[in-house]
Amino acid sequence: MKIIVVSQSCLSLPLIQQLQAKGQLAGVWLHNVRAEDSQQLGWFCQQQNIPLQIIDPAQPQALLEHFDTVAADCAISAFLSYLFPPQITEKLQGRLMNIHASALPQLRGADPLYWLLRQGADETRLSLHQVTDKVDDGDLLFQQALLIHPFDTHQSLSNAVATELPVLINAWIDAGGLDVTAWAQEGESSSAPKVQISERQIDWSSMSGLDIFNLVRACASASQGAWFRFGQEYLQLLECTPLEGDNFHLEPGMIVHLGAPKGILLASTDGLLRLDVISSPGGIFSGLRFAERYRLQAGHQFI
Repeated sequence: MKIIVVSQSCLSLPLIQQLQAKGQLAGVWLHNVRAEDSQQLGWFCQQQNIPLQIIDPAQPQALLEHFDTVAADCAISAFLSYLFPPQITEKLQGRLMNIHASALPQLRGADPLYWLLRQGADETRLSLHQVTDKVDDGDLLFQQALLIHPFDTHQSLSNAVATELPVLINAWIDAGGLDVTAWAQEGESSSAPKVQISERQIDWSSMSGLDIFNLVRACASASQGAWFRFGQEYLQLLECTPLEGDNFHLEPGMIVHLGAPKGILLASTDGLLRLDVISSPGGIFSGLRFAERYRLQAGHQFI
C-alpha cells in the first residue's frame, strides 16, 4: 500500500518516517507553508527526496494530479487544519482519511487535546476516519486507546499522539487496511473548536484549584500558558499545583504566603494554589523568584 501523508506539522514525522522505512510512503501534501513548523517539515521532505505537493486552496486539482502521479492508494491527514473541498472528498471517497485525537463523535473540531486536558480526562482514543464534507463526521475505520498522564500538557500530549500515529496506522494496515469495514459514528457528539484567547484566561473567582491546574495543562506549550493580570501586567502561568489547606476565606487570587520552601501560595475557591512557573514580559521565573523579583507581598491579588 502506498500512502500520502497530509500535514502541516513536524509532529507527523514519526508516521512519515515509518512509512518511508517500509516503502509505503507515496508522498507528502503540505499545508500552511508560511508557518515555521510546516517549513521544517517541507525541508525534511526535500532532504529525503520525498515527493512533495504544496496545498494551494485555489488549485485542488493539483492534489488529484499528484495523487495519480505518485500512484497512491490513499491519503491520510494528521495535525492538519485544512478542510478538503468537495472536489477532493468526492473524487477520493474511501481513500481519504484523517486521524483525530478523540473518541469520535466526541470532541469534533480543531483542538480536541485542549478540551480533553481542560476536562481533566485520563484517556482518549485516536480515531482513523473517512473524510467527508463535514468536520470529523466520516465513518470510522480504526480506533486506538491513548492514556493521558496526570501531568501531561498540551505539548507533551501532542508528542504522545505523534508517537502513536505509526502504531495506529500499522495496526490498521495489519487489520486489512483499505479492506477494513467502516462503521458509523455513534453516541452523543460534542465539539472541540479552535481555542480563543478568552478561553485561556484564568478566572480566579470561579475556578477551583483543579480547574486552574487543568487549564494551565491545556494551555502549556513552549510559547504560551494560561493568562491572568497583575496590575497592568499580563502574565502567563506555565505550571501550578493545587494544594489542600486553609485559604483563610481570602478572595481567590490573593497571595496567602510567599517564601521558601513553600514558594508562592494563592487562595483558590476551594483551597490553595502554588504558582510554580510564571512567564512575564521580563522572562520566565519560578513562582518564588517572580515574587522576589517583583517584590510581591502577602495580600497582593491577581485578577
